Amino acid sequence: TRGAGKAIADDWAVYTQSGASKLTDLDYKNILNKIENLQIYYQQSNEKALTLNQVPEELSADGKSISLYNYSNYLAAGLKELLKQFKIASSTISKLTVKLDNGNVIDTKLTKQQKQILNNLASAGLKIDEQGYLKVSKISANEVKTDQLTISGKVAGASVGQAMIATGTKEVFINSNLVDENSKIFVSPDKPVAIAVNKKEAGKGFNVSLSTTTKSAIKFDWWIIKSSPVCSLEHLDLCNNQEDCEGVGGYWYKAKDDESESCHQEAQPKCDSNHLDLCDTQADCFKAGGAWDASSTSCSTISPEVNFDSESYSGSTSTPVSFSATASGFSTTTLNYIWDFGDSNSTTNSTTTDTGLVSHTYNATGTYEVLLKVNNNSVGQSASATTTVTVKGKGSN
Repeated sequence: TRGAGKAIADDWAVYTQSGASKLTDLDYKNILNKIENLQIYYQQSNEKALTLNQVPEELSADGKSISLYNYSNYLAAGLKELLKQFKIASSTISKLTVKLDNGNVIDTKLTKQQKQILNNLASAGLKIDEQGYLKVSKISANEVKTDQLTISGKVAGASVGQAMIATGTKEVFINSNLVDENSKIFVSPDKPVAIAVNKKEAGKGFNVSLSTTTKSAIKFDWWIIKSSPVCSLEHLDLCNNQEDCEGVGGYWYKAKDDESESCHQEAQPKCDSNHLDLCDTQADCFKAGGAWDASSTSCSTISPEVNFDSESYSGSTSTPVSFSATASGFSTTTLNYIWDFGDSNSTTNSTTTDTGLVSHTYNATGTYEVLLKVNNNSVGQSASATTTVTVKGKGSN
């Protein structure tokens, strides 16, 4: 005969000298029912046998002792029946079953990495209740599609609720710390009346009003949707493309010192007297009234000035006295030099250089104040400077 384990594996029960009987499916179920609640007690006795409570008679003729051989047969049959029932049950569920118990994954079919991922989700607040609902504290998504949305409104600070405008009044204030400047609030009255949210107070609530005092109480449902700020005149920094920017009344352009384009509240400034830093050429700089720096190729608001090359001059009558001055900071290359020599004589000359050179002959001795004015009429810039000249008689020391 073969061993008990091999016999049971082949669906045979007990081998005897005369033959063996084959177990049916019902036999296996009955065996499982008989042994699944058995408790074995070890008892020292003269016979040194193992005893059981409620021992099936198949295992012991006297109902007290047990044959280890018979018991092993029954145990193998019971295990085989359990395996069969498990296979039947597993065929009715998905291939991957996840069970969360106190935040831990109990499914030996999951890989170690899968278990770690699910444990991390559980630690972050992911739960599945007895009804199969997935419970999380917050969800962030670009788009949510659902056939039905249910909001319980049972907890304090819920985003939905009911309220009433009492008879003889026209408004009511709903307290809610969920309200902020970006909240979208919807109200739905139980009667066909014109009702609206006319005021929001961040962190406090919102006011719902009617156009006139009501003659009967108006009940309504309200719903607060917390919304993040979007591209608008108040949030132009959230406009990510030209179409959205111009769609809300903004101006889309690239800043002078920034390679990235962005949305602005005002039109892009151009090279003018208020934006000399936007002038890219000498011609544009001069046209805008700026001073061009060739070394840095930049336009600035340096004020024009004129300086004599000497603090004072001297000469004698009937001999020309030479004057020289330098103009700087002008936005054009052609300048007008207007000289007043202090003896009722004057002269005007134009030059394309920034140096003014002129000579004048005095007919009488004395000290004279010389005034030089420089301008560029096309732009309107001007500057002036003075100096003195002492004139002595001819041949005087």
